[in-house]
This record gives sequence, structure tokens and C-alpha cells, in this order.
Amino acid sequence: MADPTVDLAHVLGLEVDPADLHERLRMVIDPELGINIVDLGLVYGVEVFGGVARVRMTTTTPACPMVRTWPTRSAGRSWAWTACWT
Repeated sequence: MADPTVDLAHVLGLEVDPADLHERLRMVIDPELGINIVDLGLVYGVEVFGGVARVRMTTTTPACPMVRTWPTRSAGRSWAWTACWT
């Protein structure tokens, strides 16, 4: 079976900058608080390997309804349930 991951950056001849991606995550607004997820401290890190971005993040609460909308093993996203300051 073929790998379903498409390296779109490679196809388009683009470089994906993790810092730029992290900055663009500021456009993602928490619907209940009206503040972006970066300023809320929910994004712990962004990495890019071979044109595939991986975002390490958490939610405002483990009971966040958005968790149910993401596949359990979604490529490029990992949940962190322990706050980075603990």
C-alpha cells in the first residue's frame, strides 16, 4: 500500500519553515475564549521533517469537545496532556 502522506512542499518546490508555521497557528482561534492557540500557550512545538509538519499541542481542558473531532492517530499532531511547566 502506498504512503498516504503527500509531501506537498516537495511537489511545489517550497521550503516549510517551522517558525513561519508556528506564527500561522496564531490564526487558529479558540472558539470559547476568542484567543489564538499560540498566545494561549497550547502549542508546545512545531517541527518539519521532509515537508511534513508535526505540531505538539494541548487543549484548554482534557474535556475539550474538539478532541473528539480529530482522529486518534492523526498524522502531524500529537496531544500533550501534561502542561510544559509542570
